[in-house]
Amino acid sequence: KEANVPVDNIERAIKKASEPGAALEELMIESYGPGGVAVLIEAVADNKNRVIAEVKKILSDHGAKLAEPGSVLWAFTQISNSREHSSNSHEQNANFSEEQKWVPKFPQKLSQEDGEKLSRLIEALEEHDDLQEIYTNAKWKFKSQMPNQIQNQNDKILVLNFGLGLAFGFWHLDLI
Repeated sequence: KEANVPVDNIERAIKKASEPGAALEELMIESYGPGGVAVLIEAVADNKNRVIAEVKKILSDHGAKLAEPGSVLWAFTQISNSREHSSNSHEQNANFSEEQKWVPKFPQKLSQEDGEKLSRLIEALEEHDDLQEIYTNAKWKFKSQMPNQIQNQNDKILVLNFGLGLAFGFWHLDLI
């Protein structure tokens, strides 16, 4: 709950991990999205070949493609964030968890059209149960139907890191 993960996603992950003979494997899937943007997809799967085939189909349906291992990863740097968790504010001992995150070295500008295509691709990918995190080096001018007080910020460029964690559905938008 501290990581804002929906209960149904937690239950699904626990069920999948507790199935007899379930050997889960971490995957890093590298791809190129609309406009040639770099996309990293982290997954945890019980069947590597199935997940790769399903992700390849989603990518293909949205004008993206798989990349060779290492051809996208080099464009990102991995950083760690330590977070302090405490179950009681009076406790002396706090628990720390380390969160790994990929940050683009070279953000790539996208046209509005390619940005919208990328957004639809990310929405399709986040529907997949085995995907954990999605990162991209895309940036584009974001046009939306936001309230007036926020619309004044639309001329700023957004760097999009789509983090799914176990939550499958929250996007990190960082204004630059």
